[in-house]
Amino acid sequence: MPTFEMQTIMFSYLVSNILVTIVMGNVWLQNRKRFKGTSHWFIYYILQTLGIFLVMLKGIIPDLISTVVANTIIVGGMMFFLIGLQRFMERKSEYLINSVYLVFFFILYYYFRFIDPVFKYRILLFSISVIIIIAQSVYLLMYKTEKDKRNIYRNTAIVCSLMLLLYSFRVGAAFFLYPHENEFITAGIIDSAIMMTSQMLGIMMTFSLVLMINMRLFTEVQQYVEERELMVHELRRLASTDGLTGIYNRSKIEQLLTIEVLRARRYKHPLSIIIADIDHFKIVNDTYGHNVGDVVLTGIASMMKEHVREVDFIGRWGGEEFLIVCPETTADGARKLAEKLRKKIEKHHFKDIGIKTISMGVAQIEKDDWDEEMIKRADKNLYKAKRAGRNRVV
Repeated sequence: MPTFEMQTIMFSYLVSNILVTIVMGNVWLQNRKRFKGTSHWFIYYILQTLGIFLVMLKGIIPDLISTVVANTIIVGGMMFFLIGLQRFMERKSEYLINSVYLVFFFILYYYFRFIDPVFKYRILLFSISVIIIIAQSVYLLMYKTEKDKRNIYRNTAIVCSLMLLLYSFRVGAAFFLYPHENEFITAGIIDSAIMMTSQMLGIMMTFSLVLMINMRLFTEVQQYVEERELMVHELRRLASTDGLTGIYNRSKIEQLLTIEVLRARRYKHPLSIIIADIDHFKIVNDTYGHNVGDVVLTGIASMMKEHVREVDFIGRWGGEEFLIVCPETTADGARKLAEKLRKKIEKHHFKDIGIKTISMGVAQIEKDDWDEEMIKRADKNLYKAKRAGRNRVV
């Protein structure tokens, strides 16, 4: 290809790089406080643009700057791309190794430009350097990420893989297709095609980085929303749960009782409640201490919760009292349930204290009843159970 056509390609490359640098600058401004690595990508695009600009000035400025310095700047920009990925993905970055390699690259490139000027060797040195950097990027994107996050990095990994293939082809071309004496700006159709492909991949890389940032942002927002929902759910649970026993607290069980009373009154359905009280619980606390008393409370609450029906609600009513709400249940049905619970508990052996029993009072909703009237009758029946010797249902 004539010199003019390669210069035209490079000019087009420069313009597209200026545009994507502006885009990445805006991305950096919007995300610099949110994500690490975006500043390094911005620097990467600046260095790429500067390097291409210096290459275009060949013949106007000294060859040291338009070839050696320009290509070193471009490779340095690629290193900033890799470091940006590492920081974005919260991986360790090797600044020292990259700096040493960049000095090594500068020395070798200078040697093959001025001491032993061989164009294909400079192409090999540049291409292999890019391959090393891009291969690390592909490995990082595809194998150093959690499986559930790989979709975030997939598009960037694909573009990096295409760049890897492109520069691998360029290495092969340098061995078999490039003449020994040549210059980049007067190179033939192979380098022209490579530059145009590299330009397109550079634009694709910009879009993939923007998409990667947006997907990461969307994922983190989604995760934040899910965490907030879990937190709200947990707060609601804590607000309605007794901290010691894990069953409903008094506020929640009162709310559920009111709802069931309203439903029973509206549809004329039966509704019963059971108030249970642990017999001689004060003696347990006074004799064995509150820690043992807590064990008894949680044990009895757990047994009752396990053996009530799925439609029933159980909550802690007071210190050692429990309230069970039994929808669609008559007094006889509630007594049968209470008797079943009483027998389960009286058979249980608590460590240190042995057997504990409970007394229960049952009440069924009557015409024009509200929850207060039901609770009063259940309390009265509980008192009768206590007076009759405890460990019974009335």
